[in-house]
Amino acid sequence: MFRAKIEKLLTNRHRNFVVNMVTPIAIRTIGWKYYLVYACIGAIIPVVVFFYFPETKGRTLEELDIMFKQVPSIREIVKVSQQQQIIYDNYEIPNGKSGIEMKEDIDDCEKV
Repeated sequence: MFRAKIEKLLTNRHRNFVVNMVTPIAIRTIGWKYYLVYACIGAIIPVVVFFYFPETKGRTLEELDIMFKQVPSIREIVKVSQQQQIIYDNYEIPNGKSGIEMKEDIDDCEKV
């Protein structure tokens, strides 16, 4: 836990340092076009997140551990996370449901 905090702190400091050192020089040399760099980065980040970050909503840490161990390549984790159902208290519930919807499904299963 301490290591993660230190890495985050160092990463943020390095990123801030680079931005603070590069931005004045870039604005002086290419002017307003430097803002296009931020626009491109802002447009690319959602695409990268959509294709390379698995859905973790409603999953336990144990489920995530199993899911990551099942895939042979990290590039396949998104596909696996979309195909697997979320297991919540030993009940299989389809992806995309909120905690309230999961609770309602579990209550319905217990009534039967």
